[in-house]
Amino acid sequence: IQKGEQLMLVTTQVNAARNELSARAKSDGVGELHVPKRIIQVPAMPLLGSGKTDYPAVTALVEQSMASGDREIG
Repeated sequence: IQKGEQLMLVTTQVNAARNELSARAKSDGVGELHVPKRIIQVPAMPLLGSGKTDYPAVTALVEQSMASGDREIG
């Protein structure tokens, strides 16, 4: 059982890699705590009719990914 929270990145970036983010954070003096533990790639970011991010839909995508163990959705 894991306790606490994990930072996750939901992105449309095809080649997003945690090791690259970690290396950049280290070179910028940013702690590992601020690097996403998991990257979830989506084909398109869910948007509301106003064009703003649909955060409940993003949360649902994250939950779906967590349940299936996938790194990529779509």
